[in-house]
Amino acid sequence: MCLIYLILLEFTKEELRNLTIAFVVLTFCFSIATVGLNVERILSILPIVMVSVVIGSLLHELGHKFVAMKYGCLAEFKLWPLGLVIAVVSSFFGFVFASLGSLHISPENLSDEINGKISIAGPMANLGLALIFIAIAALIYPLKIHSNVFI
Repeated sequence: MCLIYLILLEFTKEELRNLTIAFVVLTFCFSIATVGLNVERILSILPIVMVSVVIGSLLHELGHKFVAMKYGCLAEFKLWPLGLVIAVVSSFFGFVFASLGSLHISPENLSDEINGKISIAGPMANLGLALIFIAIAALIYPLKIHSNVFI
């Protein structure tokens, strides 16, 4: 069923451009926040950061878009230039405050319930990813019964 929605998704050229810019900027922001301005170290972690950003961001936006489509709405990602600047500047301080854009939904006169469902779909996609990766991490790195840390 989700595959059918994915095939039916329509992206405008501007939306694809905006998403690409957001993904590239966010990838570099997380890389800089993680390893600083060392180009060699940035390049070494860039592939894994890029995969993480694309998976997390794309599924977040697709979550909004799927639910909007379910209710017969159009949804388009719009870039927020000031958000790009804030993300880049915050990355130099070791964290990323990312609000690179938003999904604009039409028609705008939706009920609060439908608008809420569309709005929560993105964060729920991220929560689902978090649970999946926590489960994978727990399988790869089993919990220790004791700890070597003493308080």
